[in-house]
Amino acid sequence: MRYLNFIVLLVVFSCKEEQECIIVEVTDPKPCTYHYQPVCGCNEVTYGNACAAESAGVMTYSEGECE
Repeated sequence: MRYLNFIVLLVVFSCKEEQECIIVEVTDPKPCTYHYQPVCGCNEVTYGNACAAESAGVMTYSEGECE
């Protein structure tokens, strides 16, 4: 039973982390330039620039492509 509780907690906490990564309320498709200055989102997706990441609701990212 303890093992099952551990698995359930692991799933709950891993889902919560990803949900906090992308803020659905902020998702706002807007026109962005095609200037390529890649950023790596907290969801491990490379976006063409910060504007593209923010349009997808990703507010936490680092400069450069994801590895």
